[in-house]
Amino acid sequence: MFPIGYAGLIGSMSIIFTQFVLRNWTGPTHFKVYSLVWWIILELSFVSLVIFIFYAERGKPFLSELSFTYKNTFLLAIVPYSIGLLILYFKSLIQKIKADKKEGNLIKLHDEKGKSILTLRIDSLLYLKSEDNYVEVHFLHDKIEHKSLLRNTLKKTSSQLPTSRFLQIHRSYVINASHITQIKQSKGKTYIFLDYVENNPFTLSSTFKNLFESSMNDKI
Repeated sequence: MFPIGYAGLIGSMSIIFTQFVLRNWTGPTHFKVYSLVWWIILELSFVSLVIFIFYAERGKPFLSELSFTYKNTFLLAIVPYSIGLLILYFKSLIQKIKADKKEGNLIKLHDEKGKSILTLRIDSLLYLKSEDNYVEVHFLHDKIEHKSLLRNTLKKTSSQLPTSRFLQIHRSYVINASHITQIKQSKGKTYIFLDYVENNPFTLSSTFKNLFESSMNDKI
């Protein structure tokens, strides 16, 4: 049997392994509620198993000792583990904010071959519209809406944009959420209005409704 201090050391090393090795292989990169619960159970179960292998008393019933180890590991680890998760969450949040700042005010849009075609201020980009094999890029210049064609798919073009600002509302449209002036419900449909845009309103597709509403709630 190991001294009790070793149990904490073993648990800490196990957490480091699951967070920085196992998570990179199989774990989610962005947690939602269900995936966070799944990951917590998986991670603490792994820690419990490792502690059991090194720390369990020999000669006692296997299932009884395993159950005892799991129960006590969960009870002892839940508070420091939760604090650790919060630290990691805020660290990733700070990194995301820094990354957004590092992007500055300019964004480069590339065509299907990876060639930089259009450079814009992020705030000036109003929305993207899928048009056959092209994407219409609608942007502001001198407070007037302009349009430029980019040979690429909407999916690949929108992946070049900060997800914190640009939201897909329809299979053919991605909008800049910072330009939303009004969201209106009428006859079971949701309409979105953007400032400076003549082609108002945009209809929110039911396919993207839940994701859009969740993103908007995060911004409030």
